[in-house]
Amino acid sequence: MKKILFALIILVVWAPLLSAKTYKSPFGFSIDIPAHWLIMSKQEIKDNPDLFNFESKVFKNFNKDMISKIKDMITSGQTEIYFNKKTANVSFADNINVIKTIERLPQKISELKQYCAMFPKEIYKYCGVTPKIYKCEFKKIAGLDCSYIIYDGVIDRTKNILCQIQKSPNVAIIITASSKIETFEIIRKEFDEMLASLKFY
Repeated sequence: MKKILFALIILVVWAPLLSAKTYKSPFGFSIDIPAHWLIMSKQEIKDNPDLFNFESKVFKNFNKDMISKIKDMITSGQTEIYFNKKTANVSFADNINVIKTIERLPQKISELKQYCAMFPKEIYKYCGVTPKIYKCEFKKIAGLDCSYIIYDGVIDRTKNILCQIQKSPNVAIIITASSKIETFEIIRKEFDEMLASLKFY
């Protein structure tokens, strides 16, 4: 459940932009990121310090305190986040966050069902919200089984997609898409397309 807690810290962000490219993550994978998504990673911040000047117009709709805290998490290498420029507004930016954890994920349908049964209880324990789960299944991503869970976000009128991939016997990559209810179908389509391009190295 550490990964859930970590992801929850990131869900309350705001945003906009960068450029289209196949992005190579330090977490050991490459992924195609559309042009209207801002990549905020440790390396991107290092390579483009001017872009991540939070006083610039790119960040005019951001909560400066929140984005500063998230930047600290990113520069320490704990996470990386991609923000959707097209759907951002002053209260919430649809985003995808990525973390790497040391753990064993559910490997069988029975394990995944058990995981999803206790998932809302764990969210409630830390956030006081019991999310509804809409989908809990395995998908093939980059040739590996991915647990793919759609559920209500802890922020009102948001929805999340949690994709958990066992990269190696002990290492898992956790990719979470968070969006407003009204933009969910747009984000889900783009998220699935990004996942389809994912390759591990």
